[in-house]
Amino acid sequence: LHRVDRRQRQMCIRDRIERVLELAKFERNEFHLKHQEVDVHTLIHELCDSFKLKVNKEAGDIQLSLLAKEQTIIGDNMHFYNVLRNIVENGIKFSDEAFRIKIETENLGSFLLIHVKDKGIGMDSETKKRIFDRFYRRSEGNLHNTKGFGLGLNYVQEIISRMQGLIEVESKLGEGSMFSLKIPIA
Repeated sequence: LHRVDRRQRQMCIRDRIERVLELAKFERNEFHLKHQEVDVHTLIHELCDSFKLKVNKEAGDIQLSLLAKEQTIIGDNMHFYNVLRNIVENGIKFSDEAFRIKIETENLGSFLLIHVKDKGIGMDSETKKRIFDRFYRRSEGNLHNTKGFGLGLNYVQEIISRMQGLIEVESKLGEGSMFSLKIPIA
């Protein structure tokens, strides 16, 4: 078990370094998304598999309601996976107790809608306005008690924008948050 925890920590550190390096490429306009077919339902299942250890360790829960009949989009498989992972990780990080995440898909015309809901601590209106700003981290007074660089949701918004999609957030303090992605279907 100790070996698994250490391996998981190393993977987490490597993931964060890769994200920072990718954001640096954005800054220098050296970043290009691959344009390939992405089966979003397959990607979501892979994502959930990657969280199995965390679900068991923290008595958390990730529920799926994948109702979209058309779930293929054109995008960059790796970066879209990172988008979903970032949103789910935030739902876990900002949960007071055992996390509860629900991922839903549906179709709306020529779009795939993906909703990621959590039962976390939620956000006030000021935080909601700023969560996509680079380097913004929610803080309590002068103390930043959240881990991270404040880059994740800025990255998420950039990827979704480059895929011709939209991202919105609904949240209430003490009730959780819902991130909604609207992506054109392939």
